Amino acid sequence: MIGPEARFAWPKSTNTGVNYDFYGVGAGPALGMNFNRSDKVSFTVNAGYQRMKYEETGPSTYTVMREDLIYMTIGILFRSTEDIF
Repeated sequence: MIGPEARFAWPKSTNTGVNYDFYGVGAGPALGMNFNRSDKVSFTVNAGYQRMKYEETGPSTYTVMREDLIYMTIGILFRSTEDIF
């Protein structure tokens, strides 16, 4: 898999009893591969770069933050042997 990837985030934080809401959006390129081990199991590797922008709203505050992420994920996919759809 080669292509763009979008990410949406909505983390919440409480700092000293004050609630802050963060909203984030990001995009960037991604590269991934699947390795078929058998008819039922595949291993996956995915890597990419994300450029994120967060907006924070709190009591009488408004902040914009930017973050660059480089990530890699490893996963296992399990498949059923019968067509379920």
